[in-house]
Amino acid sequence: MVQETASRGLTLVYEKGDEALRTQLVEDLVSAFTGNQTRMNVDQDTELFDAGALPTGDGQSVTSYKDIVNVASEVGGQTLIYKFMSLASNAATWSTCSAFGHFGLSNIISNTEVDPKLYPKLYHYRFDPNPNFQRSMNNIWKATVKEPTAILNQHFDLIMEDLLENIVGKEWRVREASCSAISDLIQGRKYSQYERYYSTLWVVSLKVIDDVKGSVRKAALDLCMVLSKTLIRTLENSSENTSTKAMMGQALEPPEYY
Repeated sequence: MVQETASRGLTLVYEKGDEALRTQLVEDLVSAFTGNQTRMNVDQDTELFDAGALPTGDGQSVTSYKDIVNVASEVGGQTLIYKFMSLASNAATWSTCSAFGHFGLSNIISNTEVDPKLYPKLYHYRFDPNPNFQRSMNNIWKATVKEPTAILNQHFDLIMEDLLENIVGKEWRVREASCSAISDLIQGRKYSQYERYYSTLWVVSLKVIDDVKGSVRKAALDLCMVLSKTLIRTLENSSENTSTKAMMGQALEPPEYY
């Protein structure tokens, strides 16, 4: 009860405060989460949560500043650190679907100017294997992106390039989420929108389908199925034209190392 009341109060203060107050709140929040009354330097390995408080589903858990705010740090949005840290202030908040509405965090995010670099990260994290984290990122996405269709069309290349980079990343969660995100991103779209990526999509999906992690292999197989279905659908619905021939050519050409 105390934590929920404090979270709601801090959110209200942040929402009503001016720019100087918001900046101060960000700084104070970092100090508060490090468990030190005095100002201190926080690096990416600073532990903010007890082990097990935010499980990832593979026997490990999110504990560090880097784990929680990498979205905010990657897009350079200092104020987003406050928003994400507020969301992650306790494990109960992460597991509650109505956390945003309850604490009013959606109002903070919706009234904040969004850096376009945030869209690829949010879209990617919406497919994280951890259901609690996935729900939280979906809530952030809904609060931030008022017109998802328009945003996805406008920033399609930015999102796709980010996913292609991460699908062969070092962390299995990132690879799995990237496979699922790409599957979702290309479904229902015209081939012309992702034509330039088509052969690369086949290469990386076939590469990741041999992943050491079973759930990643499953996500990669699902992506291959989506690519196959889009190819079949295009062939069925199209007459002999340049796009159809190009799609077949890219699907059948010998793969190159990615």
